[in-house]
Amino acid sequence: MRKLKSLKGVDFIFTLGVLFIASSTIHEYGHLATLRLLGGKGVIDSGVLNGVILIESCQYQHGNILVAFMGGYLSAMVFLVLWVLTEDPEVKVSRFCILTYQLIYGTFEGLWYATGNDILLAVGVIAGIVVMFLVMLNALFRRGVVFRFVTRQSNDNNISL
Repeated sequence: MRKLKSLKGVDFIFTLGVLFIASSTIHEYGHLATLRLLGGKGVIDSGVLNGVILIESCQYQHGNILVAFMGGYLSAMVFLVLWVLTEDPEVKVSRFCILTYQLIYGTFEGLWYATGNDILLAVGVIAGIVVMFLVMLNALFRRGVVFRFVTRQSNDNNISL
């Protein structure tokens, strides 16, 4: 099994930070693309915490709920493809961390929009960050099973799944 290259995961943490920022942009474009596909109009706010500003709702009754789910889900799909395509263990683990965060946050964001309960949004952020950091810490400290699964490597140094 290949190990993380960098001393104490500095490169890994830097990569994770850059990908986390990039994932928020992809997340918002996921909302916007879905909104436009369903006949609505909106723009992305370029503030510190980005968000889609709804100008015109979707033409469909539950379309805006789908828009709320698709931000995280589209971002997760992009990072899933990137995770599968990369070979570098540090980048692979970073992408998997972002993928898990976006799946969890996207689910809770959609539930928040559907119910209007602000607690769900906070739970989504906290749960996503906690799971992301648990995966990250397991990878940094090389606790076997998670690292091998995330990097798709077997115990043998010469065989890659």
